[in-house]
Amino acid sequence: MELLYVAAAVGAVLLVFFFMLFRSKSSGASTAESAQAAASPLGEKESPRSAPAGPLTIYFGSQTGTAEGFSEQLKQQGDKNGFAARVVDLDDFEEEDFKANCSTADSDFSPQSGGGVVVLVLATYGEGDPTDNAAEFVKWLRASKGDDGLLRGLKYCVFALGNRQYEHFNKVGKYVDKALEELGGERVFDLGVGDDDGDMEEDFEGWRERLWPALLEAFHPAGVLGKAKSADDLRVLATGLDGEGAVELPKLPFTLELAPPADQLAATRQLEASAPPPNAHTSTKHLWTATRVKVVANSELRTPKDPGSTRHIEVDIHSTGLSYETADNLAVLPENPGESVERLAQHMGYDLGASIVALHGDAEFKPWFPTPCTVREALQGFVDLSGPPKRTALKDWARFAADPREREELLLMAGKTQEGKDRYREQVEQRHASLGEVVTSDFKSLRVPLAHFLHLAPHLQPRYYTISSSSSMHPKRIHATVSVIEQAKSGGGTFKGVCSAFLQGCDPPATDKGKRTDGWFGSKPAGGEGRGVWPSVRVFVRASSFRLPSDPKTPIVLVGPGTGIAPMRALLQERHHQKATLGLDVGPAVLYFGCKRPDQDFLYQEELEAYKKSGALTEMHCAFSRLEAQPKQYVQHLMARPGDAKALWALLHAQGAHLYVCGGTSMGADVQEAVGKIAGAELGGAAKADAWVNGLKAQGKYVQELWS
Repeated sequence: MELLYVAAAVGAVLLVFFFMLFRSKSSGASTAESAQAAASPLGEKESPRSAPAGPLTIYFGSQTGTAEGFSEQLKQQGDKNGFAARVVDLDDFEEEDFKANCSTADSDFSPQSGGGVVVLVLATYGEGDPTDNAAEFVKWLRASKGDDGLLRGLKYCVFALGNRQYEHFNKVGKYVDKALEELGGERVFDLGVGDDDGDMEEDFEGWRERLWPALLEAFHPAGVLGKAKSADDLRVLATGLDGEGAVELPKLPFTLELAPPADQLAATRQLEASAPPPNAHTSTKHLWTATRVKVVANSELRTPKDPGSTRHIEVDIHSTGLSYETADNLAVLPENPGESVERLAQHMGYDLGASIVALHGDAEFKPWFPTPCTVREALQGFVDLSGPPKRTALKDWARFAADPREREELLLMAGKTQEGKDRYREQVEQRHASLGEVVTSDFKSLRVPLAHFLHLAPHLQPRYYTISSSSSMHPKRIHATVSVIEQAKSGGGTFKGVCSAFLQGCDPPATDKGKRTDGWFGSKPAGGEGRGVWPSVRVFVRASSFRLPSDPKTPIVLVGPGTGIAPMRALLQERHHQKATLGLDVGPAVLYFGCKRPDQDFLYQEELEAYKKSGALTEMHCAFSRLEAQPKQYVQHLMARPGDAKALWALLHAQGAHLYVCGGTSMGADVQEAVGKIAGAELGGAAKADAWVNGLKAQGKYVQELWS
């Protein structure tokens, strides 16, 4: 009988064992990774009305993810301070939902009076335009002008993001702040202004520190920060570190489902375009939709006398479904260097071949990259390891430092003291330290679970290049002109721009009559090495403001020093096509180009001279800034010469020429000043000149694409 009981017990144990084994295998997740994912449970959400401070809705308009990141920070602090906070992508804007934020009570605000507090975090993009996801919202505001009571009861504030180097600094945020008031809204806190030409993070941090006391005083006097008495209290709230240095891992809005590597081909798999899910993050939808194209040309445009590099890149769009218009923008999705990914994985203990099966979240969760994918793909193409970590984000990374001294150093740099800010400037900014270097080399005790790393690391953003080819002459290829960013680092080594270095390394194999001549053909020889995968990049095309006049006889004036020549080359190719292929009469084309020296970095010199001979280019004026025994000369200096000024006035004023400018913002400002002085001399005063220049812009006859 005892043997029977023992056999039954053993059988039960075996049954449980095989059940758990089957369950583990069917889940596709390793024990360690399941525990890691379980560290971030998804809890039940509190009703907005039950929150002591009521609802707080944060809308963002973001092109590169900065405004979105700021919005997430506000949400986290809003939750801690008694609000039921949520973040809304303005791409999901609905008029009725937005109007539902208006309080219906005539008395002072309370959580039960309806509505809630609205914060808008809005970036200005391009030449004073709203970001892509905020365009419909701004359009609705403009269409609603004059309806004074439309948003009565709305309690709002705005933080604007921009760059002071641009003419229309923070135009969108300033417009929305004013428009909401005109429609009946009540501004509950001052407009915040962030300047990317200075320290955007510090601007936002200062505004945010003043914001919470004001909101808490108005809507929740007994709020968390209102009761915090000491610096230690605030430190615990900010970092999750108690007085003993214990760390509580922050809860994540998702769980990560991992599976072990399926096969050895995972490391070489390439993501292809797919439809994003309906709830995907607007700022990262391109990670689903971008098209993979082959790099078929990659050549150096500078001479060996120049230590720098500018690459002429061509990608093949034949049979990809991609198309473009002359001088459109090509967006390239960069990839982190393979060695950086390997170093990070080794330090953190990540399995690069493992598969991220899915990200699981609640109904409001928005995935920000496509799954399934390998861990290598996520770290190489989705998160930015090459850029510097945000200063204020260092407090989030500090949670994962096992060494208390490293944790305190990170908290110091993330803090508000001048000592901390100076330390960040010395250790990160001046050294060009990347996030990958900071979390693996500078702070060696950091060990971050994969799910938390993917959550904390900034998203890798596409880089935009104005296309330097004509779609009429090159319908199956897109040309780009790429300046490779390289700079010596103070601590040794070289800082490289993530996208330009990535493109520089995409060197296509040798071919003969369209067929590869590298590697092996047919059956792979025994013991032989196979040829590598053809280099490719993921891209998409965005419309540009550069368009030739509808009448080919209209004169054009092109100003494009350095890589600003890219769209000018495209427009000249189009003019050449109109003249040589279509047999059309074309108007004058005047080019102002600038570089250091004609024997170093005169980009596309032979091609431009050929267009001059063919008549597609009428005049070419070149400014050289590094000629020996010569003063520095730039394009605006050439335009201001008496003869040029007279000719330009005749072209722009009498003949209706279109003016195109591409390059740095400071150059663009100098060119506009030169044009304004030319007009002022003719029209009699700066005020009339400004009005005339603004008129050209309004008519689409003065087009700029500038970068800082």
